[in-house]
Amino acid sequence: MKKSKSVSVFALVVVLLIFGAACLTPITTARANMAQPMEDRGSGILFDKHESVKVDSEVLNIKINKSEAPKSAGYRRAIADMSAVYTMTNISAQQIDVNAMFLSPVYSQTETDYVITSDGKELEYTTEFFSSSHPFLKEDDITNWEEILAAANPAENNGFMYVSAVSYSFGFEPGQTIELAVSYKYNININNRHPNHTVLRYFLTPAKYWQDFGSLTINLTLDKEQPVLVSSSLDFYKLSKGVYKHKSNGVPQSELTITAGASPLVYILPWMLVIAVVTLPIAVVILLIFGGFFAWRVLKKRKSHKI
Repeated sequence: MKKSKSVSVFALVVVLLIFGAACLTPITTARANMAQPMEDRGSGILFDKHESVKVDSEVLNIKINKSEAPKSAGYRRAIADMSAVYTMTNISAQQIDVNAMFLSPVYSQTETDYVITSDGKELEYTTEFFSSSHPFLKEDDITNWEEILAAANPAENNGFMYVSAVSYSFGFEPGQTIELAVSYKYNININNRHPNHTVLRYFLTPAKYWQDFGSLTINLTLDKEQPVLVSSSLDFYKLSKGVYKHKSNGVPQSELTITAGASPLVYILPWMLVIAVVTLPIAVVILLIFGGFFAWRVLKKRKSHKI
């Protein structure tokens, strides 16, 4: 009797372990901005530090061109040419393959054409879109990309922004350093009610999941219609009109948010014209009144002198 009870307890424990493992399988462990998910992907994506690959440097090139942007209902679109170039090193003594993931905040689920290369060799990729569980995802919520990917809610047309996850693979020889480049066009919606500012967002913090991160350089070229850097989450220094640069070491603490606008004169001159149009007739009337009054006083004095 005791033996049969022991067998029953053992069987129950095995069943519970199997059930627990089955419940945990939908969660995938991924590593870094170009993440490394497990083969059995499941529904959720988690991130873990990659101990074999370090980023020596990242050079991010951004060129915003508003003039070539198409128009859509209620919105205009600016187009930013984006290019992220990573110098990466396999610090281990083994050959490794990285199943990578590039994350980006996007305004629509229209699939962007990416060009991804490893030492000049073009790589294949797939794209997925995820959204928040909130009915409407605001722009500020998009920075919470880790929770969005952990929940892995399929993107629906009920949000303002989405997280685009581009998956691809590349390999490393022991101690090898490669140049990995991701290039794409980034569509930026500009509300016609507030057309004077262009806001661009880019994920920087996922790079914290690499073994180490060296230097970050951002080359920013703004459109000729909006050449002024109104605000930024990082410090930039101006090289020339519409051209800015950022340099730092280590992973920034926040995502990149850039707001570009026109020269202050663009906003001041229309108001000066309005003021001139409104005040000029009033000024003319005042001058006529004072001029007539002054002329009357002069004539009156002359008449008094004649008497």
